Parts: sequence; structure tokens; C-alpha cells
Amino acid sequence: MKFRTTARLLLLSSAFAIPALAHAQAQESTAADADAPGRETIIVKGSRQKGSLEQEQLASPNAVAELSAAKIEQAPDVNLAESLARLPGVSVFNGGQGNTNSVATDIAGRGQGNYVALRGMDAEYNINLINGVEGAQGMPFSRQVPLNLLPPSGMHRIVVNKTFLPGLDGTAIGGSIDFRTPTAADFDRPTVFNVSVTGRLASRARDYKQDADGETATAEFAKTFGASKQFGFYVSGYYDRTNFTNSIVDGVYPAATNGQWTYALQNVDGTSAAPGSRADNLTSLGVNAGFTNGLITRYGGSASLDWAPDESQHWYIRGTYARNDIAQDSYYEQIYADSTSRTQIGTTGTYATNITQLRPRYYFSTSPEQALLATAQLGGDLKFGKLTLRPNAFFSAGEYNAPDHQEISARKPNSGSSLPYSGTTMFTYRDGQPILIGSAAQYAFFDGIANYNARRAGELSAEFSHQTKWGLKLDGDIDVDAGVFKTISFGAKYRDAYRKHTYNDYSSNRVFDAAGHEVSWSTLNIFDGSVSQVVPGLYNFSAPLINRSALDRLFNADIAQNYGTLADADDSCSDPGSVAGNINNHNCNTQSGHERVTSGYAMATFGVGIGQVLVGARYEHTDITNVYWTLPTDGAGNEIIGTFASSKTTYDKLLPSLQVNLRPSERLALRMSVSRTYMPPSFFQLAGGQRISKSGGGAEAGGTTSITQGNPDLKAMESTNFDASVEFANNTTALSVSAFYKALDNFFYSQVNNYANVSTETGATTISKPVNGGSGNVYGVELAGSVTIEAAPALPGSLVLSGNATFEGSRVDPKGGLSPNERLLYQPDLTANAQVSYLVGGLRADLSYRYTSDYVYQYAVIGGSSDLDGWVHARSQLDLHVAYAFGPAKLEGAISNLSNERSYYATIGRSSSTIGAIVDSGRTFTLKTSYQF
Repeated sequence: MKFRTTARLLLLSSAFAIPALAHAQAQESTAADADAPGRETIIVKGSRQKGSLEQEQLASPNAVAELSAAKIEQAPDVNLAESLARLPGVSVFNGGQGNTNSVATDIAGRGQGNYVALRGMDAEYNINLINGVEGAQGMPFSRQVPLNLLPPSGMHRIVVNKTFLPGLDGTAIGGSIDFRTPTAADFDRPTVFNVSVTGRLASRARDYKQDADGETATAEFAKTFGASKQFGFYVSGYYDRTNFTNSIVDGVYPAATNGQWTYALQNVDGTSAAPGSRADNLTSLGVNAGFTNGLITRYGGSASLDWAPDESQHWYIRGTYARNDIAQDSYYEQIYADSTSRTQIGTTGTYATNITQLRPRYYFSTSPEQALLATAQLGGDLKFGKLTLRPNAFFSAGEYNAPDHQEISARKPNSGSSLPYSGTTMFTYRDGQPILIGSAAQYAFFDGIANYNARRAGELSAEFSHQTKWGLKLDGDIDVDAGVFKTISFGAKYRDAYRKHTYNDYSSNRVFDAAGHEVSWSTLNIFDGSVSQVVPGLYNFSAPLINRSALDRLFNADIAQNYGTLADADDSCSDPGSVAGNINNHNCNTQSGHERVTSGYAMATFGVGIGQVLVGARYEHTDITNVYWTLPTDGAGNEIIGTFASSKTTYDKLLPSLQVNLRPSERLALRMSVSRTYMPPSFFQLAGGQRISKSGGGAEAGGTTSITQGNPDLKAMESTNFDASVEFANNTTALSVSAFYKALDNFFYSQVNNYANVSTETGATTISKPVNGGSGNVYGVELAGSVTIEAAPALPGSLVLSGNATFEGSRVDPKGGLSPNERLLYQPDLTANAQVSYLVGGLRADLSYRYTSDYVYQYAVIGGSSDLDGWVHARSQLDLHVAYAFGPAKLEGAISNLSNERSYYATIGRSSSTIGAIVDSGRTFTLKTSYQF
């Protein structure tokens, strides 16, 4: 609480003291100017530059890509992550894992983009800003910010900084994304009031006869007022809800989590006996066939107040708020092998797998998500002759919670023998989707899911993660204008971030016993309707739906009967029951800490003729303190009560940069830059907890001690960045070519609830902890262009052709037994966009196409080998958008995924389709109406 009180006092003092001083100075300056002959006073209202995107990009001192509100409206994207993918060098991803129990395929099952990568660097290596304020990173295991919580509305524009200048934070290897909300100065009229209403319909949800609708309502109001229009006020709000039901056929989760895989040909020790890649020798022993459905609710808005009393000062207050609540239920018929054997092929020493028994299962789980991102700032722009100062106080809060993850399952039966089977493989494949090879009788055995036998009364977990950031900064410029020496830019910043993460898991007792006592889960009174087919056209088993409230009652009754209280059922890290176990379980997944960054920079700008040189450096000092729980045992290996411990990490980084710009004309810009940036590891990798196991009295008594812990000595990943670009723009044509190269050192990556690249130091005391990988590089070329063609006399209006393509490559050395020539996670070889637009009168039609090639989403999903990496395969999407404006009103319609492509397809191994995961989200139809008062 102390730092919050201090922050409030600093904000209040800034709000009153600095304006008073600046206004006094301004009055003196204005009075002197008024007495000068022929001098007139000009009031500057703080309006942002109003030029085309291409003109602003040309004028920028560093390489940027911008996305305007008008451009965002031209595609039926459901959030800003998907909108950003329309830019060169930006990729969007549907999967990913955010919290302990999230599954990549379930997250992809929402049918929306979640995270973005810049120039081959995934979300944890970049910075997300809102109006220049760094967004708090509420996620528990990485430094990512989930962008799916931001709708494609309420933005003035989005600016992607692809190269580094000293005035930008240095922890952005890929780049930074600044989401800029409107102010009153961004409108041409003194009073503006806009409203819109959108309706959506999802085709795949209709296939399941589930709720398929979605709605969005937005409103914004802006007004400039005062005697000389020196005040500006803006406020906006939105509410959005989307129902979804999408089919999933997943063999990756059964393989990675439940061990449902093997090699078709094996050596006697079980290793792969086939030549070439092990991925090509895989056999799937199980698949989850089903669907996921839920409701995504988002709401928020932004507000700003601007005051420009005279030409020497402009003060502002900005605030934004965005929240999403996702209720998601996943239902899977689990077709799993229950018993296998091996048969030697002749006398070759090579063995073939025989599958001898199957056991049907049904699995229900939830993937709740509550995410929050809020910012506030108070700042100004003050001019004192040739000196400009920009003081700013800022605050940001982020949350990423899964408050009530639930699971329940059933089998047929739970114990004993099940369904006899005979074969070396279980599945045949149709367009990548596994289809059980079975008789009509075997298919019938899988049906009747409502009569399967219950396993437990459910399982519950609760996970909460949040971060707050506050700070102060001062930026300034001195207009030197001494020959080639033009300006000096400088600044200082202090930022304090606090985060906390907790996770607890609670399991009920089994409702069957080994003696064969079974309970049909139809008697548990938790069903609420059904679907006739778990995957229409592929697996036509009918399946029950679960009533969440009824499941809560069942679970709570079991906990009360067998444990007494929920806390006594906590099995987060060990079995419940003992005093030590209960205390440890309550605290073992609790971590908190501060990250305090003090930074300063200076940059000089030189200019002569068509040339401009910006040279400078930024220094950042980072102190990270983490508090975590230790799980010890006594000398005999018995669990004892743990305690909280702490660690400290410090980074000092000097980040030089050089930017050279050539502008032969106002339509052409050539840029070259070299810079240094870095990124600290995630808090979890630094200090995610400690487990201490002893035997024989421990190392101190001549026995052994094993320790698994985070590593506060992990190095920050560093990058030397090279960039060159050429941009051209006139009234009808825009072209750009960019090339980049990043040399990476101290590589690291994050994993959910697991240490990455664990190294073990052996001896009497064995210590296992994450360590840095080696070096690497990422490189690429970006091409972008647009042209406006006036239509022929026979066809009125104009045609706009636009598109971009980004070619990327990478090589990194993660170590940990992986290939030293791995590629970066979430780095596709090619991303491309193309759009054809036709405009005539109030009519506009846009046909857009987006393509993303294959990329690795997880190293070594199974088997600990790089040839068993998880790959997401190429995806394309064709969208249609039509709008007609008549006076102050506009009507829009859109269809996304016109060609009905699958939204997600992942496999273990790039070339193998044996173990894969497929999500089918269908098409979405949108109708929107808006009105400007």
C-alpha cells in the first residue's frame, strides 16, 4: 500500500504544481510577445498530425507501420490482434497457453487470434503500449499481453515501432505496439456523437444447434469547448458478446498429456526403429473428438481531457479500460487404446505395435478466462523557447485469472477389461482427421455416452495472476539548430511493477472402487440437454451437456462429506491430509515480486541536405525481487512445512542506437539503423518456486539432496538489430521494402508452469534449474504496396489494390537436448495480405485475403527431440466487407472465412499428419449499422 500512496501523492503534486509553474512562465512569454511589433498570438490546441498513413510513416524518424481506424473497419476482424495481422511483419496466432490448465487446442477453439509476433519475435519479446503507457503483463508464466481482449473499435490508430530509438523502452527485441485512442482533437467538428450496433452469426455453432449470435454496441462523444476552444473532452464505451461452438479433433493432447502414442516400428528398448525423422514413425493411440462452446464478453472504453491554454503548453489526462470474461466448456469423446503389446517382425529385432484393447472415455473441462488491461496517465507538453518538456505520470493494471476451472470425466468401464481390439493402428485419415478403424459393433460400444460410469465428483482449480505498474517520466527536446546540429533529445524514467500469482487445485474422491462398484454418471443429475453428434459428419455419437451449477453442487457436497472444507481438499503439490501437506499445498504455487526499472537516455539529431542522423543511447537499470515458496523434506524424505524465500536479479544495460535517414524528396525516404535491445526472462523462470528432496539424511549427513528451482542468475536475452528500408508515397501509390536482421544472445523461451531448458548440476547436492540457451538470429524482408486506380468511364468510382508479404527465417540454440538449429517459436516463413477495394459514391466493397505459413508452437511436444516439435500448419482466410454510407448513417455487412477453411491445424512433426489437432470454426456473418450525430 505504501507505493500506491506515494504514487497518488506524486500524481496530485504533478497535477497542481507543474501546470502552475508552466502557466506562470507562459504568461511572461506571452506578454513579451504581445508587446513585440507585428507579433500575433497563436493558440495551439494540441491537435495530432492529420495526414495520410503513408505521409506519417514517411515523416517518422524510425521505421513504423500504422493502422488507422478506417483501415480496421475494412475487415471483419473480431479483435485487434487479428487487425494487426494486416500489417507487414506482424503475425497473429489462435492457440497458445496462458494459465496452468489451459490447452492450446482449446484456446484455438475460440476461433479468434490471441497474440501477435513482430518480425519473427513472439509476444513475450515485444512491448504493448496504450497511448504510450506500457501495458501491465498480467499473465502468470510469460511477459505477454493477451490482445484478444481488445475489440476492433475505439482506436484512433495503432502504431508499430519496428526499429529502436533511445526514447523508447529498451525491452522490445521485436518492436513495440502503441494502441492510440482518440481525443477531441482528432475530429473535424467541435461536437461529435457516434453510435454503432453490430450483430454476428457463427455457422459452426448453428451446426450444433447452440447459441450462435454475437452483438457489439459502441458509443463515443467528443467536444471542444472554452472561449478559444482550449478544452477537449472525449469518452467512449463498448460492450461485446460472442457465442461460439466449434468442433475439435485432437490427437496432440492425448499424446502429450496422457501418453497416447508410440512408434509404429520399435527397437527392443522402445525407440524408433524407422530411418529418417521419428515423426514419420509415430502412431496415435488416442484422439479427443468433440467440441468447445462458450461465451466471450468484453467491455470497456477510454476517456481523455485536454487543456491547451496557450501556445506554450498542452495538458492532458488519459484513461483506458478493457476487460473480457470468457466462459468456455469443452466436451470430448476420448477414443483411447487401453492395452498394447509388441510383436517382433521375424528375427529382425524390429517390433510392431499391437493394439489389443480400447477404453471409451468422456471428458468435460472448462477454460475460464478473466483478463483486464487498464491504463491512466497525466502529462503535458511544455515549450520554453527552444526547450520542450513532456512530464508524465502513468499507471497500468493487468489481470489474467482462471477462477473456476472444472473437470469431470466418465469411462466405460473405469476398471477391468474393456473393448477388445486387434490392429497395428487405430485410425485412418481423411483430410488430416483421424477416423477410428472399427466395426459397427465397436462404434456402437462408444455410443451411449450418457450411460458411461463416473470417475470422480469433479475437480476444481483457481488461478489468479495480476500486475500493476506505475511510474514517472520526463522527456525533453532542445532545438539547437546550430548548423548540422539540429536537436538534443533526453529523458529519464522510473517504473515500478508488482505482480502476484497463485494457483490451487482441489480434487474430489473417486466414486467407484477397484472391486467393480460403478456409478453411472447419468444418476449424478448434472446433465443439461445434449448434442446429437460430437463432431458432425465425423463422429456421430450423441453426448450430454453439463450444467455447471449442478456440477458445483455435486463437487461441493463431496468435499463437505470427505474433507470438511475446500482448503482441506487442496492437493496442489502433494496429497492432502497432513498439516504440512495442507500448508504447503496452500502456498506452493504462490509467487510475488517487484521489478523496478530506472532509465535515462540522450539522442542528438544532425541534418544536412537530404540527410538526417540520429545517434544516442539509453541506459536501463533493473532490480527484480521475487518471493516464492520452498517445499522441503526431512532427511528421510518426509514432507515438512515449507517457508517463503526470496531472490534478487539485477540487469544493467547500455543500449546505443544509430539511425540514418535520407529524404531525396517529400515522397521518398530511405532508412538505415543499428541498435541494441534486450528482454529479461519471465518472473516464473527466475523464481517459480523451490522443491528440496532429501534421502539418507541429505547431503549434510552423507546422503543426497535434490533441488529444483528457478534461476535468478538467468541472463537477459540481448539483440543487435540491423534494419534498412525504402518507402515511397504519392497521392495514388505507396511502396515500401524493408530488410532486417537480429543477432540474438542468451536465448530463452517460456513454458507454462514448467521450467524451460533445465540443466542439472550433479553431486551430493543435485540442483536442477533453467539456464540460458545459446545464440541465434532472425532475419527477413518485408514488401508492401498500394495503388489507387481511377475506374474507366464505363465503370464509375475507383479501385484500390493493396498488399504486403513478409519473408522470415531464424536459427536459435535452445540447448536442453534440442537442435542447435531450432527456429524461433511462432515464427512463420511467410505472412501475406492482399486486398481489393472498390469505391463509388457512398459504396465501398473490400475483398481481403490473409495467409500465414507453418510455424513451431512448442519445442519437443513428446520424446524430447526437435523432430517432434509441435507445428501449426499454414492457414489462409478470405473475407468480404461491404459498406454503404448515406448521410450520417452507414450500413455494413461482412463474411469472414468465405472459403470455410479450418481455423487451426497442428501436428507433432512438420511433415507427419499422424498426430494432429484440428479446429473448425466455420464462417461468421456480420451486420453493422452506425450513425454520426
